[in-house]
Amino acid sequence: MTNLDGFVRSIPPRLGATVRLAIACVFIATVGVGLAHAQTGEESTGQETDEMFAKAQSHYQEGAFDEAAELFATVAETTPYRERKREALKYLGRTHIIRDDPEKARSAMTELLRLEPPMIELDPDVEPPPIMNVYYEARRDLADNPCWTGKKQPDGSCYVPKDMHTLAIIDFSNNSIDQKERFEGLQWGLPTMFVQHMSGATELRLIERERLEWIKQEIGMSEEGIMDPQTAAEAGRLLGATNVMLGSYMIFDGQITIWSRLVETETGRIRLGRTINGKVDEFHGLTQELSQKMATAIDSTISLTDPTETGSGPSKSLDAMLAYSDALKLIEDGDYTRATQKLKTALQHDPDYIQAQRRLESLRPMLASTSEDSAAGGSR
Repeated sequence: MTNLDGFVRSIPPRLGATVRLAIACVFIATVGVGLAHAQTGEESTGQETDEMFAKAQSHYQEGAFDEAAELFATVAETTPYRERKREALKYLGRTHIIRDDPEKARSAMTELLRLEPPMIELDPDVEPPPIMNVYYEARRDLADNPCWTGKKQPDGSCYVPKDMHTLAIIDFSNNSIDQKERFEGLQWGLPTMFVQHMSGATELRLIERERLEWIKQEIGMSEEGIMDPQTAAEAGRLLGATNVMLGSYMIFDGQITIWSRLVETETGRIRLGRTINGKVDEFHGLTQELSQKMATAIDSTISLTDPTETGSGPSKSLDAMLAYSDALKLIEDGDYTRATQKLKTALQHDPDYIQAQRRLESLRPMLASTSEDSAAGGSR
């Protein structure tokens, strides 16, 4: 309105009231038409890219990944909406991974991260390990530092503010005497269970297991070596974690014993050591109890609401958790067919196991790609 007032005042009074009014009306009409065109153009562009995005998703679900990649790239380039661009780039990264083109996937992740803030975090329950790896690599390259939660120090570690509590949970070692092979998957399953139990903890940031695995590969850290508190502290510093949790477990005569230690990464000292013991089928309550103790040791509080009740916690079914744990390792190894079978087994034991459902859904495109590769190999 201010611009209109100024325009009217700029019309010479000698033209008379009627002429001045006519000129003002023409100005208003012209501006209105311009705005209408601009709005219509944006809506048109937005509608077109939305339709293109839906078509790309359809190609993606049907396994037409080349067509999907082309459309997702076009949407990312042309959409006027920032959130749609982010979604298109996420899909584009996944699609390039399925097409066995990690460099293009990494480029998509780099472009995605340049849309920050707010911070963009991928969910490892939704994304397969290859896409998580290129995401971590892209973030490292943009920050020129494996750690992006603090400032790089001369020794290559990260400075993290004292009031920030960040916890990395390392794979547990299997010292079982009975049925060692059956419970092997808990090496990878227990850290995931602890993360899920502590997902609602206050003032605590949890580092996903996938990111820990990536940093271990980056620095050439062996599975055996990371069981040492000092080495675990080194990995934690690189990740920007203030604390690292590690331990072992043993199954014997129907009982499970879990030993755990909480290591402060800055000093390498053990802040807390705890051992819990109980019947194997009581594992859910035992791990929940241990999670509470670890959170308390770093001045954090876990919500009284059981994450299982909200669909974010571990299954209370032992058989479901064992199958899910086995699936985690198979996914890591790229064996999506067997991982899918394990996840289906987990859901047979616990149909309401949300984490298993999400993992299973995330593997469908990867499984389709694997099937295509197998078919192509058989036809040669």
